[in-house]
Amino acid sequence: MPFLIMEVMKFYGYKWNEIMDTPLKLFWVLLGNKYRLEAQENLRMVQVLSFPNISEEGRKEFMQKQTERMGIIQISEERDTEGLNKLRNM
Repeated sequence: MPFLIMEVMKFYGYKWNEIMDTPLKLFWVLLGNKYRLEAQENLRMVQVLSFPNISEEGRKEFMQKQTERMGIIQISEERDTEGLNKLRNM
């Protein structure tokens, strides 16, 4: 168990007293999300490392997906109520 506590502390930047004040159920959710995020990054690295062995179409598809994920950042004074509602419904 101490190793799991240290994993969560390192990943999220929590201090000992913060992690000890965290409800147990939230702790397990944080740990599970840490593993999911690491797995996602590992899969992305596998794709990047195997890039030379992928077909031209596969490369284009990968680049298109990454570009879509990156998105376009827009700065506006206008409040994005639609975007805020989407976040609230997640």
